[in-house]
Amino acid sequence: MPNSIKILSATLEVLADFWRDQAILAVPDKSWNPQAVAQANGVTLPDDFVALYTCSNGMNLSLERSQSTDKAGFYSISVEELRTEQRELVVDSMSGTETIITSVTPFFDYMHWSWQYAFIPNPTGDGYQIGIMSTDTSFKVITSSLATFLSLYMENAQVLYDYSRPWPR
Repeated sequence: MPNSIKILSATLEVLADFWRDQAILAVPDKSWNPQAVAQANGVTLPDDFVALYTCSNGMNLSLERSQSTDKAGFYSISVEELRTEQRELVVDSMSGTETIITSVTPFFDYMHWSWQYAFIPNPTGDGYQIGIMSTDTSFKVITSSLATFLSLYMENAQVLYDYSRPWPR
């Protein structure tokens, strides 16, 4: 098993515990096929996102709790809610800022659409980039790893709130 898969598997186990402690249910149906559901909505999921949605279809919140987010105000979007759109984005990354037309798929939300976290195809080739979107046209790259993003989320890392400042050059 490649190291990246081991890291993702371990991260998903920690995520399940993190959500369970908040009464967020993360138990999918055994016959669940997240890729098929996503594709029916025009979304192609990277393999590690398939692993995430196989473990949990977003935040299934406990009926006993009157909440619609986790304790910090984050909401994991279910596969049924995922949509991919073509947009012109101003992408800010460590290598600079550029305007591109690309597909973008929001998968996490903060404070009921105050801003979103989405993935876009990596403009330099394989994989994807995950970034924060404070507007429909801005995308600040955070990472190219779902495991890293989820770890930052569980740590409530400051980078998840830093949408306005460009990267130091």
